Amino acid sequence: MAAPYIDASFKEKFNQDLHLEFTQRQSLFRGTVRTDGQVDGSQVHFEKLGTLIMQDKARGGDVPVTNPAHNRVTATMVNKYLRNQLDVLDLSKVSTNIKAGKVQQMTFAANKYIDELLISKMDAGATGSIGDYGSSDTKYIDENMALEIGEYFDRRDVPRDGNLFCAVTPRQWAALMKITSFSSSDYVGADLPFKKMGNNMRTWNDIHWFRSNYLTGVGTATAKCFAYHSSAVGFGINKDYESIWSYNGGAVAWDCVGYLSCGAVVIDTDGIVEVRVDDTGALPT
Repeated sequence: MAAPYIDASFKEKFNQDLHLEFTQRQSLFRGTVRTDGQVDGSQVHFEKLGTLIMQDKARGGDVPVTNPAHNRVTATMVNKYLRNQLDVLDLSKVSTNIKAGKVQQMTFAANKYIDELLISKMDAGATGSIGDYGSSDTKYIDENMALEIGEYFDRRDVPRDGNLFCAVTPRQWAALMKITSFSSSDYVGADLPFKKMGNNMRTWNDIHWFRSNYLTGVGTATAKCFAYHSSAVGFGINKDYESIWSYNGGAVAWDCVGYLSCGAVVIDTDGIVEVRVDDTGALPT
């Protein structure tokens, strides 16, 4: 007996919707880090160049040669899959009101994985910290701590070039919104291109602030937010998110399998700092 028929245009349209949803509602972090979208092979290398220092020269002598540190870090590509079944008898429903929900479910899972991957790399790679989970500092990010984040980067010559970001928990975002200079449009800069990510991002103190519910320890007394320069974290894509269809006779259903291959790594520890807060503390009054 031949497998039930599914219209080729349905599969093509579903795949197009899946890809469009994935790109339009992309990972919150993916657009904020250094990205290589065309990785050929199982690894991607990100080059790291040290700084140069001006030298003196003796009269009639040669200019001393300065050889800056030059090394590279490597991210290994990891394959990830997602399998979703569409019952043959439900196809009529899928083609009307369920298809959009299926598309959103699959793209949400892929983007969530990318966010969690980048967060895990920052968590493992950050060597500097601000705050002490509220044991000696404030439990939440207040104005002083926010200014301290900027100072941290200034002391390490990390440029304020429009590429500084800080991901905070929803609780910390609520605390930040209590700061007049953060919440008022009189003080906060334009969202610029990052608004395209569909995320409520605010530019304040030369840092683009946004919230994520996937940060380490979110909702606990030992939560970590991360501030970073876009060039301090690398993300490589070997195969962007795609999907393929096949018929599963035993389940009397069509399988839609989504897949991607990507990897991430911290490039420069000076360009990233973890902000330690108590995510259970009361909001400032």
